[in-house]
Amino acid sequence: MPDPTPSRVREALRGLGYIDERIHGPQRSGETVEFILDLRVMGGQLCLSGSVSGARTAIEPYGASPEVGCPDVRRRG
Repeated sequence: MPDPTPSRVREALRGLGYIDERIHGPQRSGETVEFILDLRVMGGQLCLSGSVSGARTAIEPYGASPEVGCPDVRRRG
């Protein structure tokens, strides 16, 4: 995605079928746009942390219990 912006990233995620309630962010961090997807459905624990910078997209899966929001999970960097 050339020149990613938070609105373009949100639009792309919506185009992939993710609903707004599952998308946290996107927000700019320097030249990168970061976002979190909450994919916890039917007892699952999957969250995804993503970043977009130019043509590069990185995704990191992690788990979260239903009692905690995906953005609130502390992860080691």
